[in-house]
Order: sequence, then C-alpha cells, then structure tokens
Amino acid sequence: MAIATALPVPITTPGPVMSVNPKTIATTADPGRAGSHVNDFGARTVGERDSPARRCGSGLAAEGNGMTVNGVRAGRSPVSGTAAAGAALLLGVVVAVSLGVYAGAHEPARRSLFTLGFSGTLPMKAWLTTIALLFVVVQLVTALWMWGRLPGAGSAPGFVAPLHRWSGTTAFVLTLPVAFHCIWSLGFAHDDSRVLIHSLLGCAFYGAYATKMLGLRLRGLPGWALPVFGSMVLVSLVGLWLTASLWFFTQSGIPHV
Repeated sequence: MAIATALPVPITTPGPVMSVNPKTIATTADPGRAGSHVNDFGARTVGERDSPARRCGSGLAAEGNGMTVNGVRAGRSPVSGTAAAGAALLLGVVVAVSLGVYAGAHEPARRSLFTLGFSGTLPMKAWLTTIALLFVVVQLVTALWMWGRLPGAGSAPGFVAPLHRWSGTTAFVLTLPVAFHCIWSLGFAHDDSRVLIHSLLGCAFYGAYATKMLGLRLRGLPGWALPVFGSMVLVSLVGLWLTASLWFFTQSGIPHV
C-alpha cells in the first residue's frame, strides 16, 4: 500500500507578494519600547502588550493626545504617577485645613465627654497617643521588613503584611478619642508655641493619614510616594506625642493615669 506524503501547498494571493520578517514579530528586548514594532501586514506585534492601547482593548488607535475606538474618542490616557501623588497630597491638605478651620470656628465645650477609665481627659489623651505611637513604630518596622530594608531580618514571613495593616488601623482608632476631645472640648488652641504646634500637628496627622490611605489605592505612583506618605504619618504623630504626651508625663503634681 502506497503512503501519500503531504507536501506544502503554496498559497497564492492576488497582487504583489508580501514577505514577513521574523524580526518584526519578536518581542522587543526593551520593555519601555513595547508596542513600537509593526509587521509587514500592518498589525501590531506582541511587543505592544504593555501599551495603553492594548490595556484599553482592541480597536484603539492614537489620535493627537488621546485615543479613538473605531474613530470615536475614548478619552485621555491615564494620569501620570506624579499627578496621582499630587492628588493624594492635595486631599491631605484639604483634610488638614478643614479640621483646622472647623476646630477654630467651633465653640469649645471645655468639658470631657468620657475618660475610658482614666482619671481625667489629659491622662486618657496622653496614654492613648503613646500606645498609638507604639503601633505606628510597629508599622514602620514591618514596612521596612516587607521592603527588604530591615537589617538581618531576611524575607518577611506571611504574618508581617497583616500585622502591618492591623497595627496601622489600631493606631488610627486609638487617636480618634483624642482628636474628638481636642476638637470638641478644646478647639484649635494657640495659647503658646507648644500648644499651637500641637494643634497644627494634629491637623497634619489626619491629613497625612488621608494621603497615605488614598495613595495605597492609586496605581502608578512613583517609588518615593508611599514611603514619603508613611513617613508623614509617623513624623506628625511623633510631634504630637512630644508636644503633649511627653509634656504631660513630665509634669508633677497631677495624676498620670
């Protein structure tokens, strides 16, 4: 029995013969230049997989400084990382200024609403701020561990990320009774330089926290953004502790618990 051998059958097309250069269908070695190759058939090569057009779907074509879908404008390209970081910082400024304006315009009650088992408002605020600061220090250590910047610690185990998140959440919750009494009971105080700095830092802390929380949810931020946002939270809380809790603990003749 004879066995027929399958031979390649040439396919002819009308018009001039078009050749394919294998180099044009290879992915580019430089990821930053992805999407810059076009093969002889006029189609995008696989190197475009990271391009904005590919992420927005098929049928996209550049037109001016925007995109079109089958001739219809699809809107602008995503904002840059620097613009996203600026938006997060702007939100923080709005939060900080809003708190300061409200605290200044609000008529202070000059009394305590609750003390959570402490002997008075001052001990409650001093101790809650101190505990919150300890949790923020835990956040700093776990962040350095996750980023591989903690000397001698090696790779971060699985519990570090949840510990990082929950320590930050706990610190924030602990500051809420303190902030409530500062705003509701005392208002934006500026009796002397220490009190004025404390009031400014209190507003700055919540502005920095809002910036960090928004920054965690934005894509494409520059590499410096989240470390800077986290440092803003840490520095403002340390300043709050120095201008209030430390001052309180060094005073004599008053109950410290």
